Amino acid sequence: MMVPSSYDEYVVMVNDLGDSILSWADPDHYRGHTE
Repeated sequence: MMVPSSYDEYVVMVNDLGDSILSWADPDHYRGHTE
């Protein structure tokens, strides 16, 4: 995992992590991204 060097990078990293967790937790959400 990268270490954020600024607040903006931190926000992007957290958002990406949140999307990954949502994709893992919600199969329909995940399928929506792969189609």
